[in-house]
Amino acid sequence: MLIGEDHSVRLVSCSTRVLAVLLAGAAAVASASPAAARTPSGEPLPMPARVTAGDPLAPGRVHRVEGTSPLAASAASAAAVTAPPARTATTGRVVVSCQQEAPPTCYGPDQLRAAYGVQPLLDAGVTGRGRKIVIVAAYSPPDIQLNLQTYDAAFGLPDPKLTVVAPYGSTWDPADPLQQGWSDEVSADVQLAHVVAPEADVILVQAKSSQKEDVLAVTRWAVNRNLGDVISMSFISNETCQGRAFLAAQHAVFAAAVARGTTLVAGSGDYGPAQVTCDGTTFTRAVGSPAVDPLVLAVGGTTLDADPVSGAYRSETAWNEPFGATGGGYSTVFPAPAYQRGRVRAPMRAVPDVAWDAALDGGALVYLGGWGIFYGTSAGTPQWAGVVALADQATRRRLGVINDDAYRLAARRTKTPAFHDITTGTNTVNVLNTDGSIGTIDGYPAVPGWDASTGLGSPFVDRLVTALRLS
Repeated sequence: MLIGEDHSVRLVSCSTRVLAVLLAGAAAVASASPAAARTPSGEPLPMPARVTAGDPLAPGRVHRVEGTSPLAASAASAAAVTAPPARTATTGRVVVSCQQEAPPTCYGPDQLRAAYGVQPLLDAGVTGRGRKIVIVAAYSPPDIQLNLQTYDAAFGLPDPKLTVVAPYGSTWDPADPLQQGWSDEVSADVQLAHVVAPEADVILVQAKSSQKEDVLAVTRWAVNRNLGDVISMSFISNETCQGRAFLAAQHAVFAAAVARGTTLVAGSGDYGPAQVTCDGTTFTRAVGSPAVDPLVLAVGGTTLDADPVSGAYRSETAWNEPFGATGGGYSTVFPAPAYQRGRVRAPMRAVPDVAWDAALDGGALVYLGGWGIFYGTSAGTPQWAGVVALADQATRRRLGVINDDAYRLAARRTKTPAFHDITTGTNTVNVLNTDGSIGTIDGYPAVPGWDASTGLGSPFVDRLVTALRLS
């Protein structure tokens, strides 16, 4: 996920930048991006590209892995992709070479589905059929459908019903790095939502710019037309820079969505306990919006260790790499919602609520005119939207705000928990101050129960959906 910068102006999507063209290791990726912060290991954590005043939100991030497999970026269309190997009960499809490394540096659909318990639901016919996932984004890149077709052909997935609308006009300039970043974000979001809920309809609603007002306008448009069962928002911006009037207007839109039974999902950010300052020059302790809104399910990040072929789950830790760390912390605006009282020791809204794989080293494979690893909390956001679509189908109703159910289920003492409780890692980061000095923004360790790095943890999706159906 990319972070919102110049917050008076633009939203940063959670995947704005392509950090490297070849899979050449962490050093090459780090050198491809300006360093403005450092993780505790000392490796550079990139500062988001400065956003000009008047343009506030930005997107997620991609690491290119071109030329690493027979299905490399040279494939000009979906027709150029050969038939994928078949999936068996114990063997997932391995298409790109980063899936074959030990440990794997990327995971395909079969491995992600197996690791998080999605596959048993798909095998039982719970596929998202009849449900609609709305993805809110900015700009109108032309290659979303082609990228999705290529991805589906490579992994043997059915093409979903994809609807693209730009209700207030479309904008596309391929020479603009920010718009290209949003293009990566949009294609990745569509593909990853489709991985989890392969028969759900996907509706992409595009704003004419990444200004927060434009993005909120198309969100309101989608809500007023009751377009979807779940809305996925892979963008974020410093809560303190939004202004209370904007946060109130945004909350009103979210309340209207919830009143219709729609679930809202957003990433918690990629800079640990920090967000970019309002002038866009450095980092400060803060949480991000829209994830911090109490009506939103805030998705944090982990580093997933799973079998490279079968996808069998091994372990997870809080995501913290040279390129980012799972966002988490406490609001200065929103008081603690009812579902956190007595479960989180804080008087204010705390994020994240839940988690999903967000790592670059072991991240989600996507196709963006070439193969890439999509990382950050943007990667988990559309996949959690897919989980909601599965749950809505299984329960035969819209679930609306699922936060209360999530906290309640996580608190149950059972031999079959609904969540992997992540208990290792931290989201502490070191930042480069404006005077050139390096300072540490202390984060939060992953501990038993809820924590401000990984929330309640990542889901056993089949168990979670079953528990929601029975509740």
